[in-house]
Parts: sequence; C-alpha cells; structure tokens
Amino acid sequence: MPRRRSSPKAFNYIELPDRDIASQALLTETALRDCGVRVYSEHCDVRKLGAMQAFVKRTKAELGGLHYLVNNISSTTPASPGTVPSGGFRRKRGGPFWRRT
Repeated sequence: MPRRRSSPKAFNYIELPDRDIASQALLTETALRDCGVRVYSEHCDVRKLGAMQAFVKRTKAELGGLHYLVNNISSTTPASPGTVPSGGFRRKRGGPFWRRT
C-alpha cells in the first residue's frame, strides 16, 4: 500500500457498558498505521481536566506536537474551556474544535 501523506492523529476513548471500546480503538489505530499515519491513542475521560492534561502531554511527547483538539463526546455536551488544557488553545468556529494559537 502506498504511503499517504497525513498529519499525525491522536484520539482518546472511554469504555462504555456492553461495548469493547478498547478493541475498537486498537483496530482504528492499526488501520491508520497501515495507511502510514503516525497515531497515538489511550483511555482518557475528557471530563476530568487532569486526565486530559496528561493525555495532551503524552500526545505531544509521542507525536511531537499538537495543533487541534476535537471534543466530540456527544452532541449534548459541548466542549468547554474547563475541559481544554491551558497552553494557547482557542475555540474555533463555535463547534467542538480547538486550535492552538
């Protein structure tokens, strides 16, 4: 398979009742790697600020930087400043997207 040009990807997940989310995350990570994409994933509850800050720190160490955060935990729980780590991120276009300033 030819190597595709893409920015590195990182994502986090939480376990849900009666679903094997960790296995799905591993399959997603493997599929992205098979396409030549550098990827990092881990279990992280974005509702816990300390856990999210640690995830961002490990993502930066693993992938060499972080430019966008996307909070897509549900359509009824919008991204809020309390869930976004400090360090120069600002909300972009009023949605769940955050961009490094």
